[in-house]
Amino acid sequence: MSEPADPVEPAEALEVVENLKEANEHGTQSQSSISLAISILAILGALLVVLSHRVTQEASIREGMAKDTWEQYQVQRGRTDALRMEVDMLTYLAPSNANKKPTAEEAERAAAINKRIADCEARIARYSQEKINYEERGQALEGLAARAERQIDGMSFGQAVLQIAIILASITLYTRRRLFFFAGLAFGALGVSIDLYYVFFV
Repeated sequence: MSEPADPVEPAEALEVVENLKEANEHGTQSQSSISLAISILAILGALLVVLSHRVTQEASIREGMAKDTWEQYQVQRGRTDALRMEVDMLTYLAPSNANKKPTAEEAERAAAINKRIADCEARIARYSQEKINYEERGQALEGLAARAERQIDGMSFGQAVLQIAIILASITLYTRRRLFFFAGLAFGALGVSIDLYYVFFV
């Protein structure tokens, strides 16, 4: 016959129960910490998505403003070319009185033509300056739109990295391997850093 097992002392049984309770509490606290970290990463991801949408809207607005500016540039360019053609035509039609004294009618006509030429030249100078201003503004707006596009591309990559971080941290809840948790934190920090870099330094 086999010998009966030694009876478990009450103190030993209580110690085992306490150890199991502590292990369970430790596991619960660990899961709570991981869940909190995942929640923080998700909140950061949502904030970065909102920021990315804002940058996207800004890029769209800049592109629209640049398009309107270049349209104004083309309008001023067309006006300038038309006025120059008019000046050339008026100069060609102006009477030549080098060898004779002009009549009153010819003098009046020449004065009207010269006045019109002077008016056209003044408008040409004004339109040319406006054209330069539109060109500079259009180039500046295109530069801002291009910058916003670069920000969008970089922030999209950062958000993808942050999504990987959330997935890695979530795997920890099932595998209970802290390696995934720390990898998730590292990827999360990297994703946030990428987005902030493209927002403030690009």
